[in-house]
Amino acid sequence: MIPVAPLPLIVPLIYLSSFVAGIWLLVWLSLLAFSPRARQRLRRRWPSRGLLMLLLLIPLGLRAWLEIGLWQYERERAREEAAHSAVLERASRLGGIEMPAGTRLKLELKHQPESFREAEFPTPVTIRGVATRHLQRWLQSEQDDPQDPWKTTGVHPTSLRLRGEGVAEIEGWRCDASQEIAFASERDGRPAAFEGCSLATGNRADDIDFPAGARLFASDGMVYTDGYRDAERWRVMPETGQQVWVRGIALSGGALAFDRDRRLYGLGGTVLAEALQLGAWHYPAGTEVSLSPRAAWRAQHPHAWLFSPTHEAASHASGERLEHGTSLLQTLDGEELERLDNRAAGVIDFIELEIGDDR
Repeated sequence: MIPVAPLPLIVPLIYLSSFVAGIWLLVWLSLLAFSPRARQRLRRRWPSRGLLMLLLLIPLGLRAWLEIGLWQYERERAREEAAHSAVLERASRLGGIEMPAGTRLKLELKHQPESFREAEFPTPVTIRGVATRHLQRWLQSEQDDPQDPWKTTGVHPTSLRLRGEGVAEIEGWRCDASQEIAFASERDGRPAAFEGCSLATGNRADDIDFPAGARLFASDGMVYTDGYRDAERWRVMPETGQQVWVRGIALSGGALAFDRDRRLYGLGGTVLAEALQLGAWHYPAGTEVSLSPRAAWRAQHPHAWLFSPTHEAASHASGERLEHGTSLLQTLDGEELERLDNRAAGVIDFIELEIGDDR
């Protein structure tokens, strides 16, 4: 049995019954006002007619009670919204940011502008090189009251999200300011480390051009279970359907990792966007392409790329086929180095489920 909340059913019933009762009562009162015969019948049958009138007033009373409740709710909600919003009457510095007069704030704590979680600027405000129109802060609550450990006594930001106009140059990357640009935040609200953005046109690293809209993420290096931290500093993730040309190979999906010098450091989850002929091997579009800095084979074959067929097998000029489950190490000049089982190569195979009608 599916539970159904009664209130959504009762409210339309009250509106409908009050409408019918109102029409009936209006017609009845009109008859009493203009028809002497109707008034005579009312006097002769007053008890029954009085009871009927009382019954007609019940849905009207419920409608009035409902309208009063809704009015009180809207008034309370408007009061809460007013307490959690503010407009700066003069230029002020809040959360380490210089804000012009007319800035609209959404507050986390009532009547406390310092607790703002969003700021909308009437004119662009330059924050870390970004012509910012909208600022959003992710806040961490503080509970410092020993008498009430669950009471929020304050907040401090942990991350900032900026949106604005044009293109922002940040640490050598061209970011689209109309999309979110992320920074970590100092406790006082000042922007700290750059965390990522949506790339604008004109970005290039290690002879690789990135399409506009690709997502950029800053990294301090991936930490492995043995405590090792790799040299990854930047990660670029193209949008679905976008192609990136890497060493003459069209790739899509996944992520491209770069070190601090912006040299290509790794590929993960990327697939061939187009069929590729590499040496004697022909790989169909959709073949997974990996470049892992910590793979077991990397020490022996530092310049190798790993190609892992998925749905469609790779084919050799001799007619040999490489099916799903086996990966091939090759250099980009076509030299075949080694064949590996996917498990040994570090390739994770996922089970794909297709849900649909059996016809």
